[in-house]
Amino acid sequence: MIRLTELFLFIGLLTHILLTLFTKVEESFNTQAIHDFIYHRNNWTKYDHREFPGVVARTFVGPLAIATLISPLVPIIKYFGLNKIWMLFAARTALGMAILTSFCCFCRCVEKRFGNRVALYLRLFYAFTISFFVLCI
Repeated sequence: MIRLTELFLFIGLLTHILLTLFTKVEESFNTQAIHDFIYHRNNWTKYDHREFPGVVARTFVGPLAIATLISPLVPIIKYFGLNKIWMLFAARTALGMAILTSFCCFCRCVEKRFGNRVALYLRLFYAFTISFFVLCI
């Protein structure tokens, strides 16, 4: 069952995604990799990292997972004639949800080991820490 503080974290995540429309420098490589996986697929010559080879190859594992998760949305986005920014929102939401899910699992382990109050304070602390959401997406 979802706890109220977990729901609070989810609302905070979605609010952050909607209010911070543009990507940070740290996430730009991953964002570009997700874009390349979704829109260029097997056409490796169009991948951005071929022109800018500074990115380490193993950093593509995460973007590949996110791109795989959200790729079914591409036909829907195209059908409605929506801008690619909606795929960016989808990618950031998928990444944020993956991180938030693992964080909530961690909090439940903390709850089993240290009790409800410690887990509650842990979730509330991160809910009010803006850097948590900045680092999530």
